[in-house]
Amino acid sequence: MNTTKRIMLTAAASLLLLAGCSKIWGSGDNTEARKERLENPEAMAAADPDTLTPEELAIRDARRERDDELRSIGSQIDQNYARRDQKPSPFDDEIRGPIFVEVLWKVPKEEVFAFHLHYGLAPDSLNKNVRIPVEKLERVSHPLYGPTYRYRLYGMSPEQTTYVSLQAENQNGISPRSPVLKIPAINKLRSQDAR
Repeated sequence: MNTTKRIMLTAAASLLLLAGCSKIWGSGDNTEARKERLENPEAMAAADPDTLTPEELAIRDARRERDDELRSIGSQIDQNYARRDQKPSPFDDEIRGPIFVEVLWKVPKEEVFAFHLHYGLAPDSLNKNVRIPVEKLERVSHPLYGPTYRYRLYGMSPEQTTYVSLQAENQNGISPRSPVLKIPAINKLRSQDAR
């Protein structure tokens, strides 16, 4: 075979290889479009998948996965903010923050195992209660009443009046409820102090 025929066959084979590769790697005259697709995610997303190279397909798929993940994270953040911004119920037992009302009562002379504290926002509607073992109570020295128990009712707003009633529990059983006591809203107390 002479050299001219060999060069022509080699050139033809090269052209066939290039033609086959252009389907895989993108056509040679498409470099500006490829450059734009690599720089512009919207252009790559909108491009016909048959015109994309395997590298561009991988980049496009990775971008889609990343965008889906970011959307999911954003949705979770939005839901968390929505839950945070909802006003909690005045009796929301899940609240363990600075929102509480302090209840104080004198330490009785008899031995007590626990107290039952009934509470609510109206004197005739003490629809919540909690059993408090004595060891969970804070004992303080009150300047007027001497030894006093202090308990914080979390989830109750100090801006609202709270009504409470107590029962004591010991080896003899549970006492009747005390008279309903009123814990005024803190802003009412402040306005009285200002007078």
